[in-house]
Amino acid sequence: MIAAALTIVLAISGAAAKKPPKPPSPSVNAEPQAAPVEPAENTGRRRAVLLTPERLSKPIGIKGAPNVATMLSFPEPWAAPPSCGDCIVGGQEPAAGQPQPSTLWRIDIFDATNTIAVKPIAFPGPDLPLTAFEASLDVTLQGGTAVTLFLTLAEVPGNADLRIDFQLPDGADSKSRRTALERELRTEYDGRVADSVRDAIAETMMAGTKCRDFSSGPRRKDELIARVRQMCRNGSYLYVVFEVENGSKSDLALSTATLADKNSGQSDFYRFKKDRLLFRERTLGFAALPSADPNAPASSYTLTITEDGGTERTLVIDGLDF
Repeated sequence: MIAAALTIVLAISGAAAKKPPKPPSPSVNAEPQAAPVEPAENTGRRRAVLLTPERLSKPIGIKGAPNVATMLSFPEPWAAPPSCGDCIVGGQEPAAGQPQPSTLWRIDIFDATNTIAVKPIAFPGPDLPLTAFEASLDVTLQGGTAVTLFLTLAEVPGNADLRIDFQLPDGADSKSRRTALERELRTEYDGRVADSVRDAIAETMMAGTKCRDFSSGPRRKDELIARVRQMCRNGSYLYVVFEVENGSKSDLALSTATLADKNSGQSDFYRFKKDRLLFRERTLGFAALPSADPNAPASSYTLTITEDGGTERTLVIDGLDF
């Protein structure tokens, strides 16, 4: 009996000895494990920033370091010079002996390449914390895109931005790209129009001009007064030059001037130097008819001048022989 009981006790003891030990309880004084740290975004290297509406809805951060220039490249010229509230602009420094500004940043603007160099010109210290270097730089591109940059000093100089290339989004939804294209097309169109106008003027001048001066008195309709000064014919038009005067104390608004004859019909090609006249104020005007034949026979013409609003007066001057 004693032997059997001893055997059972030894077996239980052996089984207990083979159990794995329990892990030690954590100490209340043990240091906690640190969370993984994300690397700094685009640290110390060139990066591209797409100027989407979402990105433009808040300032874009720029990290600088003392005596290190960060180059900012833009896809378009600026509509106005970039502005910075706490920056000195290269080339605009005060002369020697003049009071120097207490700015912490310097920007150099290169219009030819659409780039800006941004550089801190001071060092942080006990009296100049990192937060003192916070500044904003505003750039508005010709296409209408407004970019606000938030300048800060990197805690570690190696984390400063070296170059940032700003880009406009591709596709038809890019207002700035459409605006730039529209400007190019408008410039090209304006150039063609200017060339066409010069060609027309040259052709008219080469055809020669024949004129007749008029010295008759003024014609009136109430206080709407007009005087015909001259009629001319060139290679393109027959036209009349006249003067309009407001004889009323009320303002006179001019509407149209029509030149007509019984053979060629009438034309609404006219201009007033001013179309609104004060009391006793005068202006010049002209009205023209197409004239393909500079040797057309003489005829009698009628000039009609109308008022815009008011009593809608109409002044008719007939018997203009030319």
